[in-house]
Parts: sequence; structure tokens; C-alpha cells
Amino acid sequence: RPVLAVAAIAKPGLIVTGGGGGVIRVMRIGDWAVIEEYQNALGPVWALGFIPGGKKLYFGGLDDFATLWQVAPRKAFEPAAGKFPRRFQLSKELSPGQRQFARKCSVCHSLKENGRNRAGPSLYNIFGRRAGTLPGYPYSPALQKLDFVWNAQTIGKLFALGPDEFTPGSKMPLQKITDRVKRADLITYLKRASRGETMAKPTPSGAQ
Repeated sequence: RPVLAVAAIAKPGLIVTGGGGGVIRVMRIGDWAVIEEYQNALGPVWALGFIPGGKKLYFGGLDDFATLWQVAPRKAFEPAAGKFPRRFQLSKELSPGQRQFARKCSVCHSLKENGRNRAGPSLYNIFGRRAGTLPGYPYSPALQKLDFVWNAQTIGKLFALGPDEFTPGSKMPLQKITDRVKRADLITYLKRASRGETMAKPTPSGAQ
């Protein structure tokens, strides 16, 4: 799975990586030996940062909070106390397209007109927008050079082929939806939600 986050600290000479599979690895820079490893059960790791001294670090992922890990001496993880929002959590109230958006898009993108950019740009009014042109977002040079407009066909290709093939050199993490019906569900949802419309109630999978 792809590495999504990296952090390093000069003293005591450590580097940590976080991946799409939720694996966190702390290594010595001198010989690249893995000194600690943790499997995050809550999904991908998108952000990492050492506390001065390197004995603790923060990591963040699909939840709307950061977790502090005591690396040395190793301290067992404890479940987060209390209730907290998780944007990717599934529920019966979500339509099939909303489920795909929650799983594949929500950690990086918002749909609100005045929503702040996250790791990726806002998808408000994405249909008809030329790739790499939303004001205020620091696109990669590779994406800025692409000459196409986001629509049902291009969004479908993005998830069918994957960003590594459809938008090579961009900052988009590897996200694919191999099931044609699930891609159609996502596109149907995005067509309405990206214009600020709401889905009144769940629709059958594949509904157009």
C-alpha cells in the first residue's frame, strides 16, 4: 500500500512512515532498522509528527482528531474515550453514492461552497471545472498541465484506472473503484451533492 505520510527527527535520528494500509513504522535513519511498528485499526495514516526528543509522535487519519503514541518506552494503545464523529463511518441512512464518497473522498475533499480545502481541493461545482484550476489550492505541476474538464466520464476514468495512470504525477493517493455500479453510484451522488443538493433518502445501488 502507498506511503501517505512521513516525518523525521534529527535527534535521536528517527524517521516514521504511515501507509494506506494503516501501518506505522518507526526506523533508525542510520541503518533503516525498524524499531517500532503499529497497525492502525482505524484505517490509513495521513499525517505524522514527532514530539521533540522522538519518544512520542502524533498520527492522524480518517478521524477528525490526532492520536498521541508513546513510542519509547512502548506504551500500549488505548481506545479513544467517548463519542466522536467519523466522516467515513457507514450508516443505514447513507445512499450507495454517499457510502463511496465517505470511503474514497471525504478524508481529502469537502463538498461545501464555503468549505475549506483539505488535503485535496473542494469538490463544490466540480462538474465542468478544468482540472487543476480551483483558486487557492496548491496543485502539483503535473496536474496543472493536464488539459481536461471534470465530468461524469473523466471522474469515472479516474476511479476506473486510478490516479497513478489517469493523473500521473499528481498528489492524489491511489484510489480505485473497480465495480462499475459503485462508480456510477458515486458519480450520481457527486452530480447533486457538488451543487449543494441533498439526497432525500437512500437510492438503490446503480440508480441513475
